Amino acid sequence: MSLKYKELNEVSIFVLPFLAIEPGILKGRVLNAYLGDDKVDAYKEGHIFLLHSNYQDRHFKLFEEIVESNDNFVNCYDIVDSFYGVKVYKIPDDFKDAYESFLKSKYSEYCMASRGMCFRYNLLPESRILHHVFNKSEELRNKKSEYLGVDLPVEAELWSTWDKSLNYITDDLLEFLRSSLKKSIRLSPSNKFYDET
Repeated sequence: MSLKYKELNEVSIFVLPFLAIEPGILKGRVLNAYLGDDKVDAYKEGHIFLLHSNYQDRHFKLFEEIVESNDNFVNCYDIVDSFYGVKVYKIPDDFKDAYESFLKSKYSEYCMASRGMCFRYNLLPESRILHHVFNKSEELRNKKSEYLGVDLPVEAELWSTWDKSLNYITDDLLEFLRSSLKKSIRLSPSNKFYDET
């Protein structure tokens, strides 16, 4: 399986912030956000699917209360034998234009409010890159041109076009999650077992 699923996808970077969920709530629990689920016919357009671990620690109930209390929350369901959960949200009305720009991979067309949400509620370890992407900065264009070995035109977007295979919940993603679980689940007896006489 590919490591591609271990990185933030475009939906997590450019669309999830519209929900105004504090990044601290999501970190360590959320894997990524998606535009849809190939196995779910409802919510085909205008929704965000938030994929998270269902690991039951002492903070899980609070996490669920917070993410399900969001005004845009629509529904939830479990996947991969309930080891993971998916929360479904509608795109907030204030950000429908930015959502449409995202669908066309036109990140520079985001309005100031949409950009502000991406800066404020971002999961990236370093969000300064977004300033360069939204403004099509000459500095980033030159760096990308050098890296790619081509001259990028001034009108070119400076973030890749989003890829459906990485921004939808697919069979390949589900298989990756299943295989990850098999690697991480190892049973061992407790210390009390050894202490019994």
